Amino acid sequence: MSQNNQQNPQNNDNSASSSQQVDRPYQALDDSLKRNSLDIYRQSFADNKLGDDSYRVFRVGQLLNQQSSRDEAVVVAQANPGYNQTLNRYLGIN
Repeated sequence: MSQNNQQNPQNNDNSASSSQQVDRPYQALDDSLKRNSLDIYRQSFADNKLGDDSYRVFRVGQLLNQQSSRDEAVVVAQANPGYNQTLNRYLGIN
């Protein structure tokens, strides 16, 4: 049983690496978004892959729209299919 418990975190790590989300500072990103900051996003998420979190996708897009450009927000929406519905509504994308 203890071997199964030890293997589960490893399996989670492996699944994370297979989905290209290795060493992603999601908590740091979420914390920076709470401060209306895009610093962590700009440092670590140039590929716009924001993980499986619709709210995170929305907040990044919203802040980009407010602080930078709508075009950047649209790129974030396009890069996160399945998690972009709220951002699409916010941006008026159908």
